[in-house]
Amino acid sequence: MVLFTPPWTNVGELAWMLVRAYLLNGNNAYKTSALALSDSIHRCGFNAESGIWYAGISRSRPELYSDFSYWWIQAYGLMMDLCLISLGDVEHGLLNYLYLSAWVAKEPVKLYFRITEAREGDVLHPLPIEAKDYTVGEVLIDGAPANLEINSNKGIELPALRGARVSVKILF
Repeated sequence: MVLFTPPWTNVGELAWMLVRAYLLNGNNAYKTSALALSDSIHRCGFNAESGIWYAGISRSRPELYSDFSYWWIQAYGLMMDLCLISLGDVEHGLLNYLYLSAWVAKEPVKLYFRITEAREGDVLHPLPIEAKDYTVGEVLIDGAPANLEINSNKGIELPALRGARVSVKILF
């Protein structure tokens, strides 16, 4: 089987389409191809040591990915995990917590990030779910309050950081 990747798609979209094709018709060739693509996404987008999906890759070359393309790694990786493998405990717990807090309880949440490296002006999009009615509240960097700019897409514009621990309070 030869796979053609149209210019509008990424590896995650193609893998997900193959998963859907397999689930619809049971053709093992689709499953085999989807697993191969899933393996590459897991190799490049997943930290096996921590068990957590990366929020962004190739950020050292911003011309390749916009600030809004970070989510595809997690989204497609998690969808393939749900269908082909099994959802990691960390991601499963986080998503349950966020969806229940956002849509059921409408309670604030506090999210924690370890920023290995950020250049001044890099943007952190803290909420990995599709909630729209929220406000970015208090932001702490290494435990100290940080008065940072929140852009129109609710991204937090970061200062230059290396090995920083960032916490963000989200209000629903």
